[in-house]
Amino acid sequence: MKINYLKYVLFLLLSIVAGISNDILAQESSGWIQVEELSQWKLVLSSDKVKVYSKVQSCDDANGFPMNKLMLRVENLTKKYIAVDWDCRMYYNQRLANPNGTSPEFHKRIPLRPKQTYETTCDNQYRDITIYVSLVGREAAEEMKQIEFFNFKIYE
Repeated sequence: MKINYLKYVLFLLLSIVAGISNDILAQESSGWIQVEELSQWKLVLSSDKVKVYSKVQSCDDANGFPMNKLMLRVENLTKKYIAVDWDCRMYYNQRLANPNGTSPEFHKRIPLRPKQTYETTCDNQYRDITIYVSLVGREAAEEMKQIEFFNFKIYE
């Protein structure tokens, strides 16, 4: 009876450790990226399982205000279902947005099917994933100058 109990405890501990290892910190930070460098797709986060690219694209919103948005392309390189998480910090002009990294609006999570590539567009369905950069043609408006992606995690 005692041996079965020890086997159960050992199995439980191994299951917990296996569950924790499925939450993989893939990369601590992208470092600060100049937004002006994002005119074309640029690799901003990566691991052997996932690649995340970003670029700035001009979009018209439903109210007719053209704005630049940060688009994302996430590639699942595995044959597994996964979810990818990260947080963002941004400099708008001289103001740091999300300095502590705790604001939910700057936390991104994207679930992916095996070998799936997820890519945002100007469509409204991606409004929680895309990030505002600036209004088009308005010099006085707030404008993102730098961005940092951090706390990059992959869940299997």
